[in-house]
Amino acid sequence: MVNCNMTDKERYRDICKKEKSIPVFSKDWWLDSVCGENNWEVYLIGTGKDIKAAFPYWIREDNGGKYIGRILLTQNNGIWIKYPDKQGISARQSYEEKIVNEICDFIDSLGLVRYEQQYHYHFTNYLPFFWRHYKEITRYTYVIEDTSDLELVRDRYCSKVKNLLKKARKNLYVEETHDLEEFYDVNQMTFKRQGMEIPFSFDYFKNLYKACKKQDACLLLCARDGSGTAQSVAMLVWDSMSVYYLLNGTNPDLKMFQGNDLLIDTAIMKAHELGLKFDFEGSVIKNVNHAFREFGGYPKPYFRIYKEFQL
Repeated sequence: MVNCNMTDKERYRDICKKEKSIPVFSKDWWLDSVCGENNWEVYLIGTGKDIKAAFPYWIREDNGGKYIGRILLTQNNGIWIKYPDKQGISARQSYEEKIVNEICDFIDSLGLVRYEQQYHYHFTNYLPFFWRHYKEITRYTYVIEDTSDLELVRDRYCSKVKNLLKKARKNLYVEETHDLEEFYDVNQMTFKRQGMEIPFSFDYFKNLYKACKKQDACLLLCARDGSGTAQSVAMLVWDSMSVYYLLNGTNPDLKMFQGNDLLIDTAIMKAHELGLKFDFEGSVIKNVNHAFREFGGYPKPYFRIYKEFQL
């Protein structure tokens, strides 16, 4: 029996415990960590336990006004839709259009100056947003859909990657690490090499790591040389669908030892152990994109949907 006095957020927390199709980045506990427990809200479509869709969001404010924007270390948010069983393609599109229209009506009521979220690649129907004068940028990730046969997955690596991995295995070993400061320092080097400040604080990273560990949904990996020096690091997170390559960094002075390639291979092996897909989390930066695709993943387009509002 449903408690009629439950708030939408309480109902959503209940949904997150049961619905395996909600990506980790939209889970209530993830949003508690990256936004703050009291800083995000959710709009639900449906009554009682019959929830048809959920729209978790975080409204922020600056001198320009209120806006919904992308969240640090959170690859996707957007609308989660629960589809009826055995729904035909025409009925599915009509169903999506009704849901998107209701969400757009809700967004219109918030008095925003801007809306922007990235959607999971499972969301493929941008048209209802287009008809409401939203715009989109198509991004790409790479996904290994089936990791059950690890030998076959590795056989699909390009010859360049196979050779680099042979070299890396002669000089490095991979282990799980719990040294958060060391991890953050190595990750930070990647940004410094590009003349950029790391976009998230150590405390932000630490809080997210603790939240993920509490859910048994993450792993920190470190590639070390024989002297124990940390050369490359990676943070994996997962849900019931995929393992995601959330963070990675390499000491630029040690880049030639290919620690990151070894970590990617180890991360794919973790996906295999968990029986999950592997999501590289993509990039449109040309050299990063090329490096990911050489591991044999399939390109998956996804939408960054946005709109500027005239108040």
